[in-house]
Amino acid sequence: MHKVTLEMIIDGLNGDLVGEYAALIQYTQHASMLKGAEYFAVIDELKEHA
Repeated sequence: MHKVTLEMIIDGLNGDLVGEYAALIQYTQHASMLKGAEYFAVIDELKEHA
């Protein structure tokens, strides 16, 4: 049986944060690259997710 330690839980949560921060950066970057009225809805959606 595998014993889960507090350190393992914290490491797992920190790993999840890495993914969340990467997604935030990607959403923000993609939203800033789009130009033009036809992309307003997409930009708003990306900002909402960020």
